[in-house]
Amino acid sequence: MFYGRENEKKQILDILKEKSTHIHFIYGPINSGKTNLIANVLENLPKEMLPFYTNLRGCDIRSIDDFLNIFFSIDTKSKFENSKEYLKEICKGGLDVLKNFQEIPVPTKIFDLMFKSQDKGSDAFKYLESFFRILVQEKKLQPVFIIDELQMMKAIVNSKGNPLIDRFFNFLVRLTKETHLCHCIVISSDSLFIEQIYGNARLEGRTEYTLIDDLDKESAFDTYEKFGFPEKEKVWNIIGGKLGDMVLLRSKLIKGYDIEKSLEMMLTGQISRLKMIDARLFRKNKEMWQQNRDFLFDVGNKGTIDFNPLEMYDQLAFWVNNNVLFLDPVADKIKPQSHLIYNGIKSLIDKFKQ
Repeated sequence: MFYGRENEKKQILDILKEKSTHIHFIYGPINSGKTNLIANVLENLPKEMLPFYTNLRGCDIRSIDDFLNIFFSIDTKSKFENSKEYLKEICKGGLDVLKNFQEIPVPTKIFDLMFKSQDKGSDAFKYLESFFRILVQEKKLQPVFIIDELQMMKAIVNSKGNPLIDRFFNFLVRLTKETHLCHCIVISSDSLFIEQIYGNARLEGRTEYTLIDDLDKESAFDTYEKFGFPEKEKVWNIIGGKLGDMVLLRSKLIKGYDIEKSLEMMLTGQISRLKMIDARLFRKNKEMWQQNRDFLFDVGNKGTIDFNPLEMYDQLAFWVNNNVLFLDPVADKIKPQSHLIYNGIKSLIDKFKQ
């Protein structure tokens, strides 16, 4: 189901109508609807655009070999040994044939050569560029390359010990700013990863950022109506505009719980999660526990605070990695990942005062 994102959808479709010049980063708090938004965008692309979408969420990516297996599908029937000849051959198929590709097709022999190469990443990127170039030149199509949760590959290094993701970003820059072959969209809910990218001088002037935040009150109420929620003001006060929490609330109502009990269960669950995170840190390091708790309570008391990496990065990283806080590096602001989490933090503060 697609709710409350018509403005963002139009914004992204408008970007895709223009010549590709930047890597577009779609970021935001967890469960704000980023992946669902992109899925709807892809369903509404003009016919001359050909999307290639890869979701790395849940993928176990520890090596370049894992990377190759995720992005490419092996064509075991093909006997081609020349990549350009093979790509021209598959591009002779109609648009319906091309749209059936979930991964990038590659013949067995060429794929084996990639695995044996000392610089597997570069060979893979050259193959991808050749594929996109033939789509543009031979078929007059506009490829749209989307990678969801790209941060999952940040630990991979090449044969020289260099991060593969650096080479990957160079590749995306070449596809967009240098050759204009392809629109490239990167989606991530890891705000520390986005902060690192945003501060990367080598990507300055080569990236654009779109925040997909929780819905505002008017949009949230419209979505509540579609979900059939009663007592909208009460729902807003507990979960706000988080689409993921709306889905969870709806599932509880379907199970037969009333709105009051459903919201109570959700808030209690969040408070319990925060207590467990807090207790684990207390047992591990009491000094760090006090610093992190003070930092969390500061966010809870103020709702939103300014980001100062020189003073607070370790505390921020702890709570971001536990999906409690969200950093918007573009706006330099820190806030809870959701209104439900904010209410959970406020409850802990109240109990601590007692």
